[in-house]
Amino acid sequence: NNHKESPRSDWKLGDVRGVIEVDAKIAAQLAGGTALSNTIMFWVSAAAMAILIVILWTTRTVSRPLLSLTGILGAVSRGDSEIEVPHQNRRDEIGLLAQGIQEFKNNVIANRRRQIEVLEAKEAAESANTAKTTFLASASHDLRQPLQALQLFVGALERTENEDQRRNILDQLKSSLDVLGTTLNTLLDLSNLETGILNPEPQQIEVSKLFELTKHYAVVAADKGLDFRVV
Repeated sequence: NNHKESPRSDWKLGDVRGVIEVDAKIAAQLAGGTALSNTIMFWVSAAAMAILIVILWTTRTVSRPLLSLTGILGAVSRGDSEIEVPHQNRRDEIGLLAQGIQEFKNNVIANRRRQIEVLEAKEAAESANTAKTTFLASASHDLRQPLQALQLFVGALERTENEDQRRNILDQLKSSLDVLGTTLNTLLDLSNLETGILNPEPQQIEVSKLFELTKHYAVVAADKGLDFRVV
């Protein structure tokens, strides 16, 4: 063994001799390992980029619309009927959800309108009942006045022998009867108006005619020692 790197020079029989020389291309192997590492890093980066794109796409097309529709549903539940429901034209689950929220909004608006109509009808009925009660109270008072005047006129007529005074009392008696008949007819007309038999027809009247209805009050006032005059 004449190799310069041999550790011994006095070899004997049975000794293991020789030096194995390895002439490997380390640079090529290192280059091959670096290329493999680069390839692995590329595919890992590509996979991470793909995952990031999927996340961004999901956030844009699913998460944000869901959050938006959730907020709109809450607003509709709180009574906001003016808010618009987007994404109804989409052909996926988000579109179906948006259409469902729009239907829910329409039902909420319809229910609120019905509630308002019922409340208005209730208030109108209560107002009509109040007006009817007030009218009947006034009509009852107006009926008693001419009846009382009739009783006074009849009593005065029995006590009077003067023909001129008797004619005057009879005229006033007739006037009281007219007032009584007018009041009764008004009550009947009111009943017919409520049942729809009559329709109101507004007309212009002379104000002086209203004061003629108060003539029978003069007799009632005179019976109490009062002077009743319309100025």
